[in-house]
Amino acid sequence: MKLILSIACLIALPLTTAAVAKPDFNGTWVLDTNRSFSNPPGLEQTMTVVQTDSQITVDAKIKTQQGEQKINETYKLDGAEADFTPPGGQPGAKGKRKAMWLPGARGVVIETWSLLILQTVRLPARLLVNGRCPLTVQC
Repeated sequence: MKLILSIACLIALPLTTAAVAKPDFNGTWVLDTNRSFSNPPGLEQTMTVVQTDSQITVDAKIKTQQGEQKINETYKLDGAEADFTPPGGQPGAKGKRKAMWLPGARGVVIETWSLLILQTVRLPARLLVNGRCPLTVQC
């Protein structure tokens, strides 16, 4: 009987750890300029993130001495490659991107590439736990 119970526990354990809750990126994120560096004078940045099971939508407002810029992007989290128009790009500029959850739902990876841009943006969950802005850009 102990052997059967032990085997049942070994089978059930991976099932309970596999059901890890995905981090919730929903909310409004404001750039903390006191904890940031290499920013132009007068920079203000606010992002509103709306997350569903299948996508993340980001509405960002960036203010600099040159004016205000708004960015509205939607990322489908299925890992499929999709066409997009790079913000602020040349007329007719096109790019491709894909977004997916990291293993273990540790965060989201967004890969973007075009003729002028090649970058990976990672949204790690641990930054949200610490209450910080979720963006880390790697070029």
